[in-house]
Amino acid sequence: MWGNGVWLAAFVSMIIPFLISVLAGLKFKKFWARFVFFLICSVLGIGLFIVFGGLWAALHPAEDADGSIRIAFRDQLPGHIILILLMTWFAIWRLPKKIDAQRNRIRTPADPG
Repeated sequence: MWGNGVWLAAFVSMIIPFLISVLAGLKFKKFWARFVFFLICSVLGIGLFIVFGGLWAALHPAEDADGSIRIAFRDQLPGHIILILLMTWFAIWRLPKKIDAQRNRIRTPADPG
């Protein structure tokens, strides 16, 4: 049952920074503004994963009698940090370019008429 907490924490701690990163990537075009949001969203995602891991262990003490929840979160942390960094980088720098290209492709020239 403790695996559900790991997945829920992973989902929430990746979705919130992803949405903030996409909005920041679409709004800001300067490198430093995007870099600051990259750092903020990365720290936010890692912090949320740790907070949700602590909450899950605190709210389910019977399941954590042998420390299995803490072990599960500890084992997932390095991979989760890498995924948060990659996902945030993609959302800030790559996704806005793809969205703009799609917008430009859909726009048709005005019909002179």
